[in-house]
Amino acid sequence: GGSGVAIFSYPTSSITATGGTKTSTADGEFVHTFKSSGTLTVGGSSFNTVAPGDHFNIIQYSGNNTTKSIKGVGFKPDLFWLKGRTFSDNHNVGDSNRGAQKLIFPNLDSQEFTSANYFTSFDADGFTLGSENTANKAQQDFIAYCWKVNGGTTSSNTDGAVTSTVQANTAAGISIATATGNGSTTTFGHGLGDTPELIIRKRLDSALNWTVYFTVLDGSLDYMNLNTTGAKDNSGYTAPDSTTFTVPNGGDWVFYCFKSITGISKIGTYTGNGSAGKSITTGFRPGFILIKSTVGADNWRLYDTVRGITNGGYLEPNRSDADDTSNAPNLTITDTGFEITAGGVTVGNNADGNDYLYWAI
Repeated sequence: GGSGVAIFSYPTSSITATGGTKTSTADGEFVHTFKSSGTLTVGGSSFNTVAPGDHFNIIQYSGNNTTKSIKGVGFKPDLFWLKGRTFSDNHNVGDSNRGAQKLIFPNLDSQEFTSANYFTSFDADGFTLGSENTANKAQQDFIAYCWKVNGGTTSSNTDGAVTSTVQANTAAGISIATATGNGSTTTFGHGLGDTPELIIRKRLDSALNWTVYFTVLDGSLDYMNLNTTGAKDNSGYTAPDSTTFTVPNGGDWVFYCFKSITGISKIGTYTGNGSAGKSITTGFRPGFILIKSTVGADNWRLYDTVRGITNGGYLEPNRSDADDTSNAPNLTITDTGFEITAGGVTVGNNADGNDYLYWAI
């Protein structure tokens, strides 16, 4: 004999309840009020019990142009991607392999920058920023995408011809590798424990385009540049396997490696049909979606449910622009993936016959 409220963060399709009344809410969720008895079932025999929030989280904050501690991530992040929402400035990426005070910028080809004014530490529940405008401009709103890898604990990986420094979170399908090339095409170990489907690469010691490698289109190692609008091309390199991947040239590099994990993340492709209602199945309700046409010149588009699919619109990783709400909403989030709306067709997420790369978490 008691009463209370339980809140479950699961796809609604995975929750069943009997012995009461179910009422839908305006935000697409539901409330189930039990009578004197009833049963509640969450998930099923194949339902993934590792919540995405254990390894990935999205938070918003407002800048102040002075030291600012960002909390509420829920874990110590090892990789973050920050962007000002309300003004034009660079995207910012930091990781615990390279350490605090070092940032690279997805919309630029520039080398790594080091400054205590960017950020000073990775913390137990977030990170601490300095005074630099790009990540902490006063009275401006920011979004932060945060990944947990291995708490900054790295190890030497000798699987490839060149030793890499690696940390991995195999349960979440992510690893970070840093290495120095030997001046020619060579192999590095990635430490993911399985074959990566998406590798984001950036040279650190000189200006060079970001490269996004992927195998999900046709099995070969294709690529596009994160900081440009260019179409996909074939890299000509051997596709990665469960231990190594092949990269060219010398210099200092960072590699972010990802693979799909059932119920948590999905890296895939779809072919546009030019019509509203195009449905893409991820197998879960995503909160982060990155899309890029592999055909012709088109921007990358990044959506998330924290900024809001309608109110937040999209960010473009290859551009420094603020939130773009053109023709919003471009997507409809479903319990099993997302659908392209008429607005999404207009902005270019569903051109008839075009193939698209997507990454959903």
